[in-house]
Amino acid sequence: MSKEIKVLGHRGYRARYPENTLLSFSKAFAAGAHGIECDVQKCGDGHYIIIHDDTIDRVSGQSGSVADMKLNVLKDVDIGDSQRIPELEEFLKFLPSNKIINIELKEETLTADDCPVICDMLLKYLDRKNLLVSSFEHALLPYFRERQVTIGMLLGEKHFGLGIINIARRIAKIKPQYLNIPVDIFQHINKNRVYLMIGLLKLFRKKIAFWTVNTDKQFDLIASVADIIITDDVPRIINHLATSSRGMK
Repeated sequence: MSKEIKVLGHRGYRARYPENTLLSFSKAFAAGAHGIECDVQKCGDGHYIIIHDDTIDRVSGQSGSVADMKLNVLKDVDIGDSQRIPELEEFLKFLPSNKIINIELKEETLTADDCPVICDMLLKYLDRKNLLVSSFEHALLPYFRERQVTIGMLLGEKHFGLGIINIARRIAKIKPQYLNIPVDIFQHINKNRVYLMIGLLKLFRKKIAFWTVNTDKQFDLIASVADIIITDDVPRIINHLATSSRGMK
């Protein structure tokens, strides 16, 4: 097993704390995460905020579209444990300097025009060596690649439906350093085919990030090929990684 696997908290320590909040991120770090994954959307008055959905409905119990709401209104929304939706710059100022940050750009509210502004903000606060920018909307990634920022192509059902050849063409065009793959791919594709695909990607020096890995069984399935593991349950996966690594010595 690789001893270089990095464990990132999915929206922080999401299994126990309100996702994508400063509390959730701090608890993920305290639990031993090498870094965190989070999501960026743009609200109605052009500010960038840390939230996964394009509405506040699921996380707050209230109703509202992020694209239609102003920042001051969004900042009044309680999303649990008295936590508020962080603004991107507020989040960046909060981060420790030695942690990996995987920023997912959300296609619902972001376009290529947002990329220079976001990139400038990220590089103002983060070292490139600790930064990974990912998206399901692959057209958002080339600008970051041009700025020497590590990028990850998120792959979901809509991409796998394109077929291996078209995915390969897209990888060749975008040139990501990482492929971000859902662990539940093994429920839809024979595991030997998945391992073969990953083996080919690694021949071309691509790294693999798996999400969302929340059980020991899922961990064991991907540990031999994963470079990054993204999890809701940070201490569980950190402990299993430590146990598995000791067992390999």
